[in-house]
Amino acid sequence: VIGRELDIDTAVAAGAGTEDELLDAIDEAVGAAVLEPSRQDADRYTFAHTLLVDSIRAMANPRRLRRTHQAVAEALVIREPNAAAAIALHYDQAGDAPRTLQWAMRAGRQAAGVHANDEAVAFFSMAHRHADSPVDLLDAAVLLAQVAETAGRYAEGERVSNQTLADVPDAPETSHALRRLRRHRERLRALQGQSSRQTLDAYQRLLGEAEAAGDEAERIELLMTVSQSLARLGDWPEAERVSRGAVGRAESLGDPRLLADALVRLGATLVLVGNLEALQYFERASELFSELEDWYGIVRCQINKGIVYSLAGDTRAAEEAYQRAVTLGREAHAPDVGGVASLNLGVLYMKAGRYDEAQQYFEDARRLFTQVKNEPHRLATLYNMGHLARERGEPDRAVTWYDETAQLARQIAQADVEIGAIAGAGLAAWALGRTDASQAALRDVEALIGGRRDWWFQGRELVEALRVRSLHAQAGAAVAAEALAHGVTAAEAHDAYGAAWLVAELAPDLADAGATSVWDLVARYAGRVDALGYAPLSRRYAALNQAQRLATAR
Repeated sequence: VIGRELDIDTAVAAGAGTEDELLDAIDEAVGAAVLEPSRQDADRYTFAHTLLVDSIRAMANPRRLRRTHQAVAEALVIREPNAAAAIALHYDQAGDAPRTLQWAMRAGRQAAGVHANDEAVAFFSMAHRHADSPVDLLDAAVLLAQVAETAGRYAEGERVSNQTLADVPDAPETSHALRRLRRHRERLRALQGQSSRQTLDAYQRLLGEAEAAGDEAERIELLMTVSQSLARLGDWPEAERVSRGAVGRAESLGDPRLLADALVRLGATLVLVGNLEALQYFERASELFSELEDWYGIVRCQINKGIVYSLAGDTRAAEEAYQRAVTLGREAHAPDVGGVASLNLGVLYMKAGRYDEAQQYFEDARRLFTQVKNEPHRLATLYNMGHLARERGEPDRAVTWYDETAQLARQIAQADVEIGAIAGAGLAAWALGRTDASQAALRDVEALIGGRRDWWFQGRELVEALRVRSLHAQAGAAVAAEALAHGVTAAEAHDAYGAAWLVAELAPDLADAGATSVWDLVARYAGRVDALGYAPLSRRYAALNQAQRLATAR
């Protein structure tokens, strides 16, 4: 009953017999090869075969078995109070609901504290099963929803949330926890593919409820989630305004964890518009997470710092940040943030021309996101696998990846990714000589962008490249070169790599067609690409410089 490992003192405390009686029985069991001395502790013995333990339990009287579990639990409470997991399991087997609830909650928190997320889910589920009051039920459900997100067990977290919200009435003592649980449920739904518009509408309803109730902490949490949804829908100015408001309110409230989360949200919003001010917010958040010993938060900051370094062209610092994030994600047993770190490292290697390594990390990320059913992150991985195929000169494969990306992006309402994927497929079709398909892609892209001409997002450079190629074919090289110059100006405010890539991608054909103005763009970026640290781009600019010298010589 005690478990696979038998501790003599615990067995005596549980009433299994006197010490002499136990020692005699242990000697007989060792002689019969039933027990083996533990290698770690002379007072502990392990059963030689797990099946033997199961057989002994199966033969025991159920009532006596429950009493024995109760006695073992009570002995452990006195002798090993930090063994919350074992204590909870014994109380559970004894059928002692109140004590199971108490110790399962403690065991769940212990497991979450060392990032044993699956174990934490199991213990919070146990606590939820034994809770007999609305407050206890909500406490267990909220903690389960939080750790289910970290563990990537989104469907399970949503199921328990739905069940609890249906069972618990709204009352003064439960209203705050109910609001928290509703917010967590929407997060879990969004991670499983609910559209950003639906998620934003739900968050805004919850925000109104929190404001009406004067629940400041929940209001700040919801401001962060509203900002994230606005960013996904492409409303960058409003997303930044809302996230700055969350930081200001968190500062006033004086909650370090809430402030750290708000700083990460603000930094992530600024990254989307290419504002390198984001780095200072990630640095400050990382310091707060370190003080809180929150490794999950530290991993998030490492990933985001890597993104900022990459945007700034510091590829060595970006690689170090991503590698550290991958390692920490594995150690923390956090497949979701580990997958994000792998994805970003893959992107970095793709830009550096380290294609095999990029493929490896993309595959790792896709496996992790499929495992946890994180559709937005799986979408980002598919998108980048399309980019990788195109960069490797495999346009057929690129079209396949981009088509799958666009389809999933439509399903979960990620308009920016859908636009970029369609444009990427159009460029791949162009490389294959499928002009009609390329022109159709451009029409679809223009319709989706609509009047948002100043909307820059990751992948917008693909749209500009497709537009320039179309203009070159229909209106001539001079008009296309002018469009390229406008596109590069827009890109360099957000993404140095994107701007340099546009010039490298389009300048050769335009120069060959007589649009000599593109050489000014080549000269502008030729001195910068080496500093960016992306070997394929450097090679393309070296070839462009050689072509310009030959053209001048003629």
